[in-house]
Amino acid sequence: MNETLKPLIKIENLNIIFNRGKLNEAHTLENINLEFYPHEYVILFGPSGCGKSTLLNVISGLLPPTSGKVEVDGRDISAFTEKDKLEYHRRKVGMIFQSFYLVPTLSIADNVCLPRAFVNDDPETRKKDALNLLKRFGIEAQGEKFPADLSGGQRQRVAIARSLINSPAIIVADEPVGNLDSKATYNVLTILKELNEVDKKLVILVTHDPTHLEYGDKVIHMQDGKVTKVVEVMDKKKPGVEIDEKYLKEKQKMDEEWAAFKKGTLGKAWELHQKGQLDQEWELVKKDELAKAWKAFKEGKLGEDWELGGEYELVKKSELGERRKEKIAPELLALMQSFRNLTPDQLGTLLIPFKAQQIFSHVFFHIPDAQLNEAKKIFQDYIAGGITAEDLEKRLAESEEKGGAGWDKYQAKKLVEGVREIFDQVKKIDFGNIEISTKDISDYLIEKFKLRMEDMEKTKFVEYVKMRLMNELNMDEFLDLADRPVMKGGVGLDRRTAVKVAREMEIIMLARYSM
Repeated sequence: MNETLKPLIKIENLNIIFNRGKLNEAHTLENINLEFYPHEYVILFGPSGCGKSTLLNVISGLLPPTSGKVEVDGRDISAFTEKDKLEYHRRKVGMIFQSFYLVPTLSIADNVCLPRAFVNDDPETRKKDALNLLKRFGIEAQGEKFPADLSGGQRQRVAIARSLINSPAIIVADEPVGNLDSKATYNVLTILKELNEVDKKLVILVTHDPTHLEYGDKVIHMQDGKVTKVVEVMDKKKPGVEIDEKYLKEKQKMDEEWAAFKKGTLGKAWELHQKGQLDQEWELVKKDELAKAWKAFKEGKLGEDWELGGEYELVKKSELGERRKEKIAPELLALMQSFRNLTPDQLGTLLIPFKAQQIFSHVFFHIPDAQLNEAKKIFQDYIAGGITAEDLEKRLAESEEKGGAGWDKYQAKKLVEGVREIFDQVKKIDFGNIEISTKDISDYLIEKFKLRMEDMEKTKFVEYVKMRLMNELNMDEFLDLADRPVMKGGVGLDRRTAVKVAREMEIIMLARYSM
């Protein structure tokens, strides 16, 4: 590195100690001294638990040092005021995570815009900038879709676009390809390389994969909270991935089969299952029956012998005769005149999305779709800081003629109470007092979901909440430990409760990041 060039980030005698002065005192980082220069591609490498993510959290300003200091552009980030911290997170550092952290109820374009929503710039300008980033990464066509509609690789590209929307000088990526297949991994590594070489960003990548080491300018090896060596990479490798030709042919064959399968009624049900909507919202067919259907399709029998019946079970066509003797509603008969080649069961399946939306709105909201959409817009204003919680409740309950959403006052109040509850938990998170924060968040989750645990399970639960707060566990790992039997080191919650707890935890984490 050119000696005349000043480091962008300078770390001196950094130590992170948890439970200081107690029997379980843990030295997570010890005497770290490092320098990161502009336009470098630095890789933090080491096994799980070695302190990589903790170091990244310190650099990102999310975790204060126990001792020592971290300077960015010559300023000690520990001395930042609250306003300085906000500006640092918004303008200086772009963060990319393994679990994406996209807001499921926002469109892809709005997810990318989210960090800009807090700086009060022109909505049209930030939307245009977001679409330009999506176009750059080949996913502009997905702009109006939602995260559940995208693959893992596409969601990570959205997360990268979001990290760039405020043009930060530093990009930190915490195991960004840990949940991706080989092709998506290649795409993400290529983008990171481009951000470093073309956009001149300082890129800091956390990884435990040794095949990534040749991509950077410098590799920092870590073990047990210490830097064991720093290696300058002389022969840098262009990001790539070797894919077996046999695998490519098999994948192409499967893709063709899947394209054909999706055209049928059962294929649509399978898509709902893949999105996680089948059991939770639709309850169309059982998973084992879908597996039978896939097998029947592969054997060439689906069109001949099998289809979805009136109760959305997988049945043979020969068994449908008795069911078709039932009286058909006049409205359905009218539709059959327009779609002469479809059976009543097939027409019913075509109407499922419409029926589900209307029933859902009636049962849960009792308001039409237009009011739901208006409510989402108002809620986005609240998240962006444009209105207070009181304003949110008032506007939700105001009539549409006055620019409100036309909600029932009780529903508006209930929503605002739920939002306040989440942000109240966010305010409790203080990495300088992580033990207190962990206890507060754990108590909240236990109370909210009425968790009944013995002392041993509660101790484990509190430990895993702390690890999730510290990003030592990702969302899937936290869910797995909450759901895992006690005898295998887990908390022993039933699967449904574990999912609810994990989702609540992720919303709290996301809300904290957005503040």
